[in-house]
Amino acid sequence: MIGFGQDDKLIFSSGDTIIGKVIEVGVNDITYQHKGETTNNVIKKRELAKVIYSSGRIETFKGLGILEAKIEKEENDKLYLQQKEERKKIRMQKKVDFKKLLIQKRVDFKKSLELGALFGASFNNNTNTIGAIGGREPDDIEEINKIKELNLSVSLAKARDSFVLMCYLGLRFSDYLKINQNSISNDYLDITMHKTSESVSIPIHPYALEIIKRYNYILPKISNSKLNKMIKKVCKYAEIDNEVTDKGEIKKKYKLVTCHTARRSFATNGYLSDVPVRDLMMITGHKKESTFLNYVQVKREVKLSRILEIYPAKLSRVG
Repeated sequence: MIGFGQDDKLIFSSGDTIIGKVIEVGVNDITYQHKGETTNNVIKKRELAKVIYSSGRIETFKGLGILEAKIEKEENDKLYLQQKEERKKIRMQKKVDFKKLLIQKRVDFKKSLELGALFGASFNNNTNTIGAIGGREPDDIEEINKIKELNLSVSLAKARDSFVLMCYLGLRFSDYLKINQNSISNDYLDITMHKTSESVSIPIHPYALEIIKRYNYILPKISNSKLNKMIKKVCKYAEIDNEVTDKGEIKKKYKLVTCHTARRSFATNGYLSDVPVRDLMMITGHKKESTFLNYVQVKREVKLSRILEIYPAKLSRVG
């Protein structure tokens, strides 16, 4: 077939275009000339997507599917980049909002610090009372010091440090894994809780910061189940073996210690150190004060004395 016209357009499957003149269309090849030239060139049909003749007629080839797929991919890539940029802007705005929220929460915590209430003795450099009273938690300074001062193997020392760190920060295991240098500023730990998606800013006890720096902000990575198993062994070595009642059974205390023990100890001791319940709930994630009070391991008479301190006049008339 002989083609006529001055300006035929050959469009390749790659997307490239040649303006020229089709001389001949064979079974497998097309002969053409570039515009303004007289030299014949030959191209395989399979390399073409289509030819638009000067007459307006369009002839398509196998390469059209390749070209259309290429165009679709380019459009999808462009859309992806646009959406990626939009997501980036949203993340940046969330970071700005997050920082504003943290600033406000830090103000709240600092108010408590100024009142001498926040974590009471627990945040006093001269004491390390972080255990809770009774139940499964390490319950006095001797026990926690035993844990801290043990001479352990490398693996057990890492488990011990992870556990003690959670005692000081009141973190769930899933949130402990988020601690890194970027999450710490001005001796505060700024994270979004894994379970509740709540943003919190937690003041870091000097000893906790010492642990973090000891590992150069890259804390030991231990599975939850393995840490639970190892911390029992640590507590056993520390001779935390007094007998406690658990679900009607008498057990050695070290057998009941888990990662959650650290978090509950933190909440209980914060409560007993006169930390405002509102501040503690920001860290523990409890929504209701009644739920939080059930969570802390405090004897009934201690809880009642706290209530009497808050509502003495009203309760004195009861009965």
